[in-house]
Amino acid sequence: MIGKLAVGKAIAGSAIGKAAAGAALGVMVGASAVSPTFAADAHHINSAQTASQHQVKHFSENQARDIALKAKPGTFKSVSFHNNIYSYIIHKDGHDFKVTVDAKTGTVLNVVPLD
Repeated sequence: MIGKLAVGKAIAGSAIGKAAAGAALGVMVGASAVSPTFAADAHHINSAQTASQHQVKHFSENQARDIALKAKPGTFKSVSFHNNIYSYIIHKDGHDFKVTVDAKTGTVLNVVPLD
């Protein structure tokens, strides 16, 4: 045991041993200093993405579709949702129309022929 301890002290006392120990300590300190910051930044980025992707809707897609079909009676073809606005494509008499409905208020914003 004394021989092993002496060898350990000799390695730790050498320049290589000190450099290796210093590098290992630097990696441990660096990793511990960076990890919480990185984790906080990653959480912040994810929170920002979630907040920007979250849109307030008071009217469901089906409720807004009923509103769109009252504004422009016809056959519903498709729907998209961006920036709290539903955009419906409605087919009537051989023509397509785009009807946009505000998801928060339920107001028809416009009815535009697409042909």
